[in-house]
Amino acid sequence: MGGLLLLGLLASVGLAAFVIDDSGSDDADDNDANETTGDDSIDGTSGADNIEARAGDDIVSVGGGNDLVQGGAGTDLILGGNGADTLSGDGGDDALIGGGGNDLLDGGTGDDVLIGIDRGLNSQTTGQLSDLLQRGLIGDASLPDEGEDGHGADTLLGGDGEDALFLGGGDVGTGGAAEDNFIIGDWIEAGSVTTITDYDPAADFVEYSYVSTGTVPQVSVTQDEDGNALLSVDGVVVALVSGAGATLTASAVTLVERAGDDSTDTGPNIITGTTGADLINGRDVGDEISAQDGNDVIAAAGGRDVVFAGDGNDIVSGGNAADVLWGGVGNDVVIGGAGGDSLQGNSGDDLILGLDIPLGSGSAADLAALNLDPATPLSILDSLARSPADELSGDDTLLGGSGNDVLVIGGDDTATGGSGDDRFWLGEWVSGVNTATITDYDPAADQIVYYHSPVALGEAAPVITLSTNAAGDAIILADGVAVAEVTGAGSTLTAAEIVVVERATALNEITGSAANDLITGRSIGDEISALDGNDVVGARGGDDQVFGGGGNDVIDGGSGSDDLQGEAGDDVLIGGALRDVLFGSSGNDLVLGIDIDIGSGSAADIAAQGLDPAAPRALLDDFARSPADETSGDDSLFGGSENDVLVIGGDDTATGGVGADQFWLGEWGRGADVATITDFNRVDDQIAYVYTAASPEAAPPVITLTTSAAGDVTVLADGVAVARVIGAGTTLTAADVALIARAPAAAA
Repeated sequence: MGGLLLLGLLASVGLAAFVIDDSGSDDADDNDANETTGDDSIDGTSGADNIEARAGDDIVSVGGGNDLVQGGAGTDLILGGNGADTLSGDGGDDALIGGGGNDLLDGGTGDDVLIGIDRGLNSQTTGQLSDLLQRGLIGDASLPDEGEDGHGADTLLGGDGEDALFLGGGDVGTGGAAEDNFIIGDWIEAGSVTTITDYDPAADFVEYSYVSTGTVPQVSVTQDEDGNALLSVDGVVVALVSGAGATLTASAVTLVERAGDDSTDTGPNIITGTTGADLINGRDVGDEISAQDGNDVIAAAGGRDVVFAGDGNDIVSGGNAADVLWGGVGNDVVIGGAGGDSLQGNSGDDLILGLDIPLGSGSAADLAALNLDPATPLSILDSLARSPADELSGDDTLLGGSGNDVLVIGGDDTATGGSGDDRFWLGEWVSGVNTATITDYDPAADQIVYYHSPVALGEAAPVITLSTNAAGDAIILADGVAVAEVTGAGSTLTAAEIVVVERATALNEITGSAANDLITGRSIGDEISALDGNDVVGARGGDDQVFGGGGNDVIDGGSGSDDLQGEAGDDVLIGGALRDVLFGSSGNDLVLGIDIDIGSGSAADIAAQGLDPAAPRALLDDFARSPADETSGDDSLFGGSENDVLVIGGDDTATGGVGADQFWLGEWGRGADVATITDFNRVDDQIAYVYTAASPEAAPPVITLTTSAAGDVTVLADGVAVARVIGAGTTLTAADVALIARAPAAAA
């Protein structure tokens, strides 16, 4: 219970609303700080502080003195220092972390998490939340590393509510009323016994947390002469449970194995990004990711993850466990995935999805290839509706934060928009007993949308009706089936306020076969799954989505903004006009972000070109003789997992992925329309510049380089910029850029 409670709690605390900085005061004096109501962030001093945070979701951090902190009403995070601190959560679901010294932690009312053990944080300022993440104060990793015992004999008082008390050696824990969870573990050293005063076998739980060394700890319980239970692990007494000698049994103690040191493959994965635009992939053991600044794409993968995306317009996906995802400052897309997640957009105009959507392999590259935009939720849901993963997944908590947010709510999810003009999206994935909950709908600012996916063209939209429960909450029904509860809106919400949005029924869905297919799309937008075989696909007009399947395929997107995925095999992907996303996936692929002339664009015309991913030079010679010899659209090119060739147009962005990749530049992208290469590796990869030679004796262009303060390299041909290579400032040289001459069009 404790880990999950802390996950949800930390995800609901806002950052940096108000900061007190008295670092310049005399440390001998007390610091008395009484905050106004609201979400405050308060730093104490190195002296003895007396802080009253009052109402609101507050973060309070104190220094080295003997401090007194009262959290007040709201969901608070209070961090003690190295002194003998008294920390009171008061009302709300709070987290109190004692630190060093003999501390008193009193949760008050609400479901609280009290931590008497000391993680030895290298910073306790509220401006260093990423430090808290990286040091493991969240989720399963909220437990200390083996051997990190508590510094000081602390007193933990849970109070009313369902509390989790993390007890160190010498601590005394009193759960109080309701069901409480007492967590002890291998951080308690021999001779340093913790005490539990009010264990109730009918309501409370005792957990022992450990890092596995290959054997399971052996728990035993004996009774002392005073009727207390002595809980031993591998023969060493670690806890005294008052008055429980006749009631506590070894079988009642739950063993919880946690991840160990990050130097092993079974440990938590701690990842820190850069200030640039990062693609971050987690592991399946659970990640603690601080992406920092930049427009980042983060795929945390399996395990219970904690992600703080930082500043920038980020895309974050949690994976298949109970995750905590913070978007941070910026316009973010936050996707919970499977599991019961806590999702917070923070500040900015965010899109928060409590649904599970298909993300290809689940990698950051696949996630980036979806080109998700928080401003266009309808286009994302249109893709979702046509996916086999169109179902609810996990009971999530969605928190919009400040800004104008879009919250897409699954079954049994709870959504709080926060400040700003928010939109709450419901749909057919929510029905019956699995209704969603909207906590703070404001009819003057917010909007509720019901997303309808018709089976056939002309199908009638659902009829929206309302009812009111005994608590005064509004119940939204679609065709008589409950889909959502809107807290406190029973007397104000009307059916007319709920907007019904109908997705466009798929206009042209084409499925190939296991043979070598020639597939030609239509001009209105296609969804094509070519399946196995060496297929040729001409998607033609419209915004298309094409999956090549197995085999060596040739795919041309045509004249729309397309999403092309080659999948298995050695494929040729041609974006064509407008802004495309091209993903080679596995195989040695040729990915073109430039437009080539292939007749009518039919599959037969494309097949007649004889395009070969192993012969990019021959293809570019044909391209040079084509009237379409120019860049068209700002594309995103992803090579995938093997040795790929990426032909990059002006303003295109290319990521080679794993393998020895070739990045081909040319005269089609110069000056202001430079290409971007994100992951050049001088050991394995190669950059080539293609130019037109008037004659065999003509001098080639002169390649020069410049390096920015951020360490990025700009490649220039005869003084004109053609590409930016991220992070290559200390490795790339002009001699590394190969020159490839081609004949002018007149020579054809």
